Amino acid sequence: MTLDSTRQTETLPTPEFSKKKLTELVYLKITSSLSEFNLSGKKFESKVKKVSKSFAKDIARSYKKEKL
Repeated sequence: MTLDSTRQTETLPTPEFSKKKLTELVYLKITSSLSEFNLSGKKFESKVKKVSKSFAKDIARSYKKEKL
């Protein structure tokens, strides 16, 4: 718990994940969200993997900044 001058706030611990694990989590979220649209094919899957890696990289980068 941290104490501000005006109010008391509680900081929650953030779990640490590897970039690979984050990529897998983001990939699963995206594919499950888009499953109802009946999109398939190698091009679609490769694009989703690429986007997942990008999101995981951004999440890891922002987590490191937040930690500092």
